[in-house]
Amino acid sequence: MSWSILKSKGFLSAYLLVIIMLIGSVLLNQRDILFPEIAGMAMGIMVFSVSDWMKKPSHLWLFPTLGAFLGTILNRLPLTSLMKMLVTLAIIVILMHIFRVHFSPTIPAALLPIYLDLHDFVFVASTAILTFLIMLAAFKLRNKDKMPAETGSFRKKTDTIFITIILA
Repeated sequence: MSWSILKSKGFLSAYLLVIIMLIGSVLLNQRDILFPEIAGMAMGIMVFSVSDWMKKPSHLWLFPTLGAFLGTILNRLPLTSLMKMLVTLAIIVILMHIFRVHFSPTIPAALLPIYLDLHDFVFVASTAILTFLIMLAAFKLRNKDKMPAETGSFRKKTDTIFITIILA
């Protein structure tokens, strides 16, 4: 399989985004900036152009940012870490069902603030900025003619409940 110039540029762009994330983390002395799913999202959009992700680029920014915000806010509640994670997971899976989102990096974005015991909004801000850049790249790179058609069907409510229980 040949490697095209476009994929090379996409790989370099994704790699540059990850380097910026790492440099920002070191210079600002903030480990909260590091979020591994950002690298996966960048590769999925800029190199491999995952069609399900490219259909609605705004979801690339909105849902991980919403998840990071929700996890950080719920982390301030006087609950055990396990309860915070279960509540966060349930809310995120329900929101993903309501808005018909299949974008899985939303779940770790919501759970990471609780797992790492983050209370400030550095993680939320860095997630918002980096996923916004990925969203812009998706808008630039997407080709509406090659997008899969929207299907009217989506996961059933019982499937969402079952997935939530399994994840919990």
